[in-house]
Amino acid sequence: MKYELIILLNAEFSEEQIDVIIKKYEEYINKNNGEFIGAEKWGKRHLMGVSKSHKYTTEAYYVMINFEDTKHQLDKLNYKMKIDEEIIRHMISRKVEEQVVAS
Repeated sequence: MKYELIILLNAEFSEEQIDVIIKKYEEYINKNNGEFIGAEKWGKRHLMGVSKSHKYTTEAYYVMINFEDTKHQLDKLNYKMKIDEEIIRHMISRKVEEQVVAS
């Protein structure tokens, strides 16, 4: 199944640090029988809500990663992201395929 992963990183990270984090998850997905499709850097944005562990953070660097994986591996990825201190927040959602209807 195809998934989208949104990660929020510390806004003070450099472009090189962000690239290293993206590469780390690309390698993790590919190593665990998934397929990394691509990543889009959305840049710095204002946070709508603030988590307790990052209560003084008002901005984050947003990145979207597209990948294919199995449900079993998805649970492992979700756990890995929860314990990663570089990530402020993350959200994984299943990508719905658009169906073309002939008229």
